[in-house]
Amino acid sequence: MASIRRPHSPAKQQHLLRHHHPFASSSPPSSPLRHSSSSSSSPRAHHQQQQHLFGYPHPFLFFWCSSRRPLPRFAAFFLLGSFLGLLHFLSHLPLRPHPPVPNPSHHNQDPIIHHPLRRSDVDHGDKLLIVVTPTRARPSQAYYLSRMGHTLRLVDPPVLWIVVQAGKPTPEAAATLRRTAVMHRYVGCCDKLNASIDYRPHQMNAALEVVENHRLDGIVYFADEEGVYSLQLFDHIRQIRMLK
Repeated sequence: MASIRRPHSPAKQQHLLRHHHPFASSSPPSSPLRHSSSSSSSPRAHHQQQQHLFGYPHPFLFFWCSSRRPLPRFAAFFLLGSFLGLLHFLSHLPLRPHPPVPNPSHHNQDPIIHHPLRRSDVDHGDKLLIVVTPTRARPSQAYYLSRMGHTLRLVDPPVLWIVVQAGKPTPEAAATLRRTAVMHRYVGCCDKLNASIDYRPHQMNAALEVVENHRLDGIVYFADEEGVYSLQLFDHIRQIRMLK
């Protein structure tokens, strides 16, 4: 016996599909009107249907649209702003200036350098101070020479310290003078004289012979090893001028 099935209406068809009715067909009946309406559907509706069936095509777009919490967006904008701010800071850093390139055309010319000279530099800077100290071998000789040497280290250069030994120079006195780090000349004299004779004038004459033989140009000052001297004294000594 032949059976005739009539197609259900669209509303009833959706109701049967929702309740899984056995007589409901999964595909709606084809009709020319339905084909024309489906063919005339807009691309936007087709895109929404694909999103509903297959999900979002791009994972970042899915994360951006589906995430409703503000924390991921805040973190993304914070990192982007920090990166842009760092680039702006690096662009304003001062560049190291390059050294000037010498011009080869000026190598054959004599350089003319003008330096402003102060009067104190002319008067005190180039004046050699020659300090003459007579000494003799005794137990306290190293102490007095060390104290005198540390005083001369504080005097502005150039300073030459001439130490004249009564008799032959001793290794102990020479080592003490080297430890003071002062430019010095250590000589001996009066080795043939009697111990009762005053040897100080002979020591001073021996120091003046050293100055004359080496043609030293400076101010000579005789300083006893047992004396105590101030730095102002040596500054005043350098103010001595030669009368022409």
